[in-house]
Amino acid sequence: MGFDRKAWRRAYYLTHREHELALAKVYAGNNKEKYKLGRQRNYQANKANVLEQTKAYAAAHPEQRRQIYRRYHAKNVYKERQSRSRYNLEHREERIAYVRAYRATEAGRLVAVAASQRRRARIREAQGTVSTEDVRRILSAEKCYLCRMRFTAKRPATLDHVIPLARGGKHEVANLAAAHLGCNSKKRARLENPITGQGVLI
Repeated sequence: MGFDRKAWRRAYYLTHREHELALAKVYAGNNKEKYKLGRQRNYQANKANVLEQTKAYAAAHPEQRRQIYRRYHAKNVYKERQSRSRYNLEHREERIAYVRAYRATEAGRLVAVAASQRRRARIREAQGTVSTEDVRRILSAEKCYLCRMRFTAKRPATLDHVIPLARGGKHEVANLAAAHLGCNSKKRARLENPITGQGVLI
């Protein structure tokens, strides 16, 4: 039986893994373009295998995968933004259908509300931040804070800034409350309750 160089190389790598990885890192740093082309050729030649290994690693090491993605995203923000824009343009109808379907769900509706309120606060240059979970908790209230009537399917809860952003109110949980759309619209940018005429500061 002849000498199995592949098996020997594998065994050597496993017993000298740290040293081999250090050498590979140095080589990659000194030959970036060549290393990149080599990885691309290997990926194209073994695409199914590589994808399967990547999925298996991601399933076994979820936290490490998240850290890898965060590091990559931090270094390639503009590149990722361009990639997403290009994908959205190439799959426009598919993306529109996906967004509509997602926003029809309760989770999607809350995300849309939180994003809309963040945009309003950003335009007004208001301080503070509110998460989607905060929005869910506030909108889960049983009664409108203005008229004290219960929310129903026909009169659902909307998010209202107690001290309006136009009056210098902050975009934070302490300044948010659930109100009927009609009550919210009547109040507008005033500091008093449109139902009682009294102040609504809470």
